[in-house]
Amino acid sequence: MSQALIDSSLAAVRLWVVTCGAQSGESPVELPAESPSLSAGALAVGGALCAMVRTLAREEPRLRCTCVDLEPEAARDDSLRLLAQELRAGGGEAGQPTSLPATAVMWRAGRRLVARLAPLQPVPNLQRAQPVRQHSTGQLASLEFVALQRTPPQAGEVEIQVEAAGLNLRDVHQILGMSGPSPALLGLECAGVVTAVGAGVTHVAVADRVMGIARSQGTLADYTILPAQAVWPVPDRLTLLEAATVPLAFLTAWYGLVELAGLRAGDRVLIHAAAGGVGQAAVQIAQWIGTEILATASPGKWPFLRQQGVTALFSSRNTDFADAVRTQTDGRGVDVVLNSFNGEFIDASFAALAQGGRFVEIGNLGTWTPAQAARQRPDARYFTFDLSELLTSIPGLARALWQKVAAHLAAGTLRPLAQSSFAANAIAAALQTLQQARHVGKIVVDFSATAASPLRADATYLITGGLGALGLEIAGQLVKEGAKPQSGS
Repeated sequence: MSQALIDSSLAAVRLWVVTCGAQSGESPVELPAESPSLSAGALAVGGALCAMVRTLAREEPRLRCTCVDLEPEAARDDSLRLLAQELRAGGGEAGQPTSLPATAVMWRAGRRLVARLAPLQPVPNLQRAQPVRQHSTGQLASLEFVALQRTPPQAGEVEIQVEAAGLNLRDVHQILGMSGPSPALLGLECAGVVTAVGAGVTHVAVADRVMGIARSQGTLADYTILPAQAVWPVPDRLTLLEAATVPLAFLTAWYGLVELAGLRAGDRVLIHAAAGGVGQAAVQIAQWIGTEILATASPGKWPFLRQQGVTALFSSRNTDFADAVRTQTDGRGVDVVLNSFNGEFIDASFAALAQGGRFVEIGNLGTWTPAQAARQRPDARYFTFDLSELLTSIPGLARALWQKVAAHLAAGTLRPLAQSSFAANAIAAALQTLQQARHVGKIVVDFSATAASPLRADATYLITGGLGALGLEIAGQLVKEGAKPQSGS
């Protein structure tokens, strides 16, 4: 039919398709029980006709196709009047003959609805929010950003425009359902700029550069609200990307080693996963104190640790380190263990601990309870804690920790961690890198960056059915993303 119309001698051929109740707009079309003329079969045919018009509009623009879907329960005369009005307007807006003709028009309750494609516009006062699991699949690749309404901070809270957010293994565990139900809001730490403060907040102000730790609301977002006591100004010498490596790693390592274990010069400390975030912070703190460091890491990361002056290295892939540590220390063992492993690695770590030693547990899966540790090693002191919970439950703790760590960072005695940064639209790749432990230091999501397109101008991309509606749309998008149009015979 379309080819016959195009080949006809009619100079200004135009195809109109009229349906009734075949399209859904703001709400689904309900089939009136008393209207036998609107059977389910009729609606299906009408829907197919509308789909045909959309295809013809793309593939045969000379036909200038328009589908007009009339009100299913309107009076016959009203429907004819609206159809005549539509035909006179030529598919454009009534009274505006120069407006572009629509390919799909729908009349509902006296209102004219038009389907048009337009660039997505940002919604005022909405944030691109935390990635959430889709369909409860628990897959890292099934994350998306969703829009959430921004709310003003309450008393004792700070709103931050996030520039960079540090990723942690706990984020992966939550997404995969390994530590209970995955929260809707992900992310545990960030650095950014203060956009609003609640009542009673005096140590930071709007426009200050800050870093902070989340308690309930996540940090993988354009904006987040954090408890004021968990937020601290960023030292001038640090960029926000560098500052995002600081909060959990340094405050955890400082609290565990200095405040709880009382690490002191001359002690021997075993730092597990020493090339990771907390491990790297612990190495710096232990070196500043003047302790002897023994460390585990995958062998591929040993050269990195040796460059930092850590020479007593053991594999983190098995429990052989326990005997090796005993040998290294002439059978005595270490004074302090900083542990993040579980299972048989905990038993091996206690075996490497000296009599009367201190065991700091920072893991969150498969850890020992204090009672279990007391039964196995009554001579040892055992510490386990959740830092984000402690910062909001113990008055003054957050300020004390921030002051000490920030002072060292400002003085240069402690340094921001090595980092691998990913753009926000590459967060799935960032989480997969973290899960597979292919990095050293911290993985940071940079909200000011956009991942480069994987498309290349010097590559060839084949689109089968490329002259169809979908094929042409895909081809146009590929060119926009960096592919180069090719001419061919």
